[in-house]
Amino acid sequence: MPNCVHKMRLLLCLTLVLALVSFALPPPLVQAATGEAPTFSSPFQEGEALVFTPPVTGASAFAAMRIPASAFATFVSEASGVPVVTFATTDYGNTLLGLEKGEYDIVYLPAPLMVKAAAEVGAMPVYNVVVGGDAKQSGQIVVPADSEVSELSELAGKLIGAANLDSAAAWTLPAAALKEAGVNPFRDIDAQFTDSDAASILGVLAGELDAAFVLSGAMEDEAVLAEAPDAAERLKVLAEYEGVPVGAIAIRAGLAEADVEALKAAFGDAGLVNAMDEEGNSVLGGMGWEGLVPAAEGDYAAVYEAAATLGMIPATE
Repeated sequence: MPNCVHKMRLLLCLTLVLALVSFALPPPLVQAATGEAPTFSSPFQEGEALVFTPPVTGASAFAAMRIPASAFATFVSEASGVPVVTFATTDYGNTLLGLEKGEYDIVYLPAPLMVKAAAEVGAMPVYNVVVGGDAKQSGQIVVPADSEVSELSELAGKLIGAANLDSAAAWTLPAAALKEAGVNPFRDIDAQFTDSDAASILGVLAGELDAAFVLSGAMEDEAVLAEAPDAAERLKVLAEYEGVPVGAIAIRAGLAEADVEALKAAFGDAGLVNAMDEEGNSVLGGMGWEGLVPAAEGDYAAVYEAAATLGMIPATE
């Protein structure tokens, strides 16, 4: 496991805004980070179109996102008759703030932030994204097979790896379960941010981590099997969380009902799955998605509950 693993507490100071607060970097900082203006080309004049924000990427991937995101906006515009343009945000806190101000109309949000946006500004998930063949994922808390830890409460004081704070299945639900077991995930564990689930698994196998929050299937990751083909035998699953959405395309509150219905029809258009951008690549694939499925009532119930447990949103009676 690389020695450059960062302490989660440092990461939380910088990015736990994703769970607890919202912030925005001004456009000049976006341009400085990327060398390019953040607004994508569009046949519509500013102010005439709805604004779509694609998945947030690092600065290195920012330019690569512009072509599929712009193509997605064009497809939705043509299929719905509602003009849509694209604006790339620097972080999901910026996306939440833009939703609150009414600056962004159609947004992609990972599941934890989807429920935050719904609870705080009334955003509505309309289509869930498909990743890895499914719109839902399962997460696990894993420990070494010979670990003395058998209960979540026994993870207090342990060194735990997690790859993605945006993941409901591999961060929000496991963290909430720890808190319900009396272990504050922001104070009572020594958490480390790894760059992948595979790195977390290998860290546990190497004895560098006491446990890890990962997506189910991480033990069968190619990078894991290359170093530890017997990983599944050397690990035990302490807890598992199933059927958790990856994330959703959401629409802000207050849009005209006719536009909302037209947009929903465009997202469900069969042609979108096979749509190509100007370079001949999959539009959805360019944004890391394999498809879209309608969001159903109850999809995010477990995420709402976990988010409330962690203090991301107010608890409901």
